[in-house]
Amino acid sequence: CKINKKERAVQDYVLNSAAKKLTDVFGFEVQELEKKGHYIVTNTITDGDGKSSFLHKSEETSARMGMNFTILSLIFMSNGKVTEDTLFNFLEKIGITDDAKQISTFYNDDIK
Repeated sequence: CKINKKERAVQDYVLNSAAKKLTDVFGFEVQELEKKGHYIVTNTITDGDGKSSFLHKSEETSARMGMNFTILSLIFMSNGKVTEDTLFNFLEKIGITDDAKQISTFYNDDIK
């Protein structure tokens, strides 16, 4: 993904468009952290009382969903497809090596 090599106005447009789509389609809000360039995605769907208890997921499920959304975001930002090299380079940048065993462990898959 080469969005960080584009002009700031293009970066802002892409981020704002993606954030709006995440809110409109999935009910997630993108929030920038104090450290510039770092973002989190939060759930905005509630059950009417302002609680989101019916959406509570285990830590493990939340971690998997976060990883899936991160990978899907990369694919979305890359016009719907990424090469294996691009994916593993991206995963390495976020602290996950290209070790298939580590990725398999994250998803509880058996790789022999």
